[in-house]
Amino acid sequence: MSPLYNFLLSDLPQPSLPNVNPFLGYNLFAPAAHNSNQATYVLRVDQRFSDKDLVYVRLSKATETDLQHTNGSAPVPLDGNANTVASRYPNDSFSADWTHTFSPKLVNDFTVSATYSEDLEGGGGNTTKNWDAQLGLSNPNSPWCKS
Repeated sequence: MSPLYNFLLSDLPQPSLPNVNPFLGYNLFAPAAHNSNQATYVLRVDQRFSDKDLVYVRLSKATETDLQHTNGSAPVPLDGNANTVASRYPNDSFSADWTHTFSPKLVNDFTVSATYSEDLEGGGGNTTKNWDAQLGLSNPNSPWCKS
């Protein structure tokens, strides 16, 4: 048997509905995993300089990483190397505030803030593995292929 056929037999989940013809309907019902890891760190410093002046500075750093099933009906193989998306969402923010009281009826509040965030996404599988060689496939565009 070919290495590709052996790999597909070992890596694809078996049908959970074996009485359904795969040409006529879906024969696999399985939960779609969604692994998420989130963390937020905040540092805030308050300082009262006088009875009329109050200042605070806040720095925060948040991260979120997700590994989830892609949209669609393709099954996730048992090793998780296909049909998944890995995402990372870093977020850094800064805020500063100065409150000055002129009188009980007149208060000035000055606030400055900034936020930086990204949305980084990519395939969730192993991108360093030489799949053509492992599965016995020929790939003329592969960096491992010598002409």
